[in-house]
Amino acid sequence: MYQGKPLDFYRVSFIPDGKRPASGMTDKEGRFALGTNAEGDGAAVGKHIVMVEYVGPPSNEEPGKETFAPPPAAAVKVPEKFSSVETSGVSIDITSAGNNEIKINLE
Repeated sequence: MYQGKPLDFYRVSFIPDGKRPASGMTDKEGRFALGTNAEGDGAAVGKHIVMVEYVGPPSNEEPGKETFAPPPAAAVKVPEKFSSVETSGVSIDITSAGNNEIKINLE
């Protein structure tokens, strides 16, 4: 969420120190499932810096016939600072008990 609005077609990445990052794509309600080695398998235990960047809707073009056009504009624009490990300022702790419901509210 950004300023109370769900983010659609954003990649959410959890970047741990010294471990494999996890990422997932948001849907129209801003929900996402993280994957590290496979889709939906979660994130490593520990502290993660959170990055959020708009990637647009998935392509429905036939493989080999893609036009590689830029994605449509985001419905909700998030400041560029949230797309970098150095400037995001957002962190999450993943415990060994697991966090199935993580809510990220960017301001």
